[in-house]
Amino acid sequence: MGLTTSTPYYVVSKDSRSNKLIVGDLSSLGKSSLSAGPMSWTKGAAPAIPFYGFVKTRYTAKLAPARIIPIEGQNQISIQFSEPQRDLTPGQAAVIYEQDTMIGGGIITEVL
Repeated sequence: MGLTTSTPYYVVSKDSRSNKLIVGDLSSLGKSSLSAGPMSWTKGAAPAIPFYGFVKTRYTAKLAPARIIPIEGQNQISIQFSEPQRDLTPGQAAVIYEQDTMIGGGIITEVL
């Protein structure tokens, strides 16, 4: 890429249409929300209203507090984290918990 700097840079996103990688420093890696689906719920149906719970997006990640918003008429959710999260990636799982009990999960479709 031809970058010369004393600060490490990381790929923050990519734009396939224009063949560009977007880079930033460590503080650029955190994102606060994502969309996921299709969802699978342990009780068979999605909760009807937004609720607060915990989300795990990687096997080794800690549970992160978040607001989970079911999208009406779709088998998808929007997640808004209380604190920015690193390494959120489309294609990975977002697993939803109430306290320490898993209640559902889906595939990350978009990171915002």
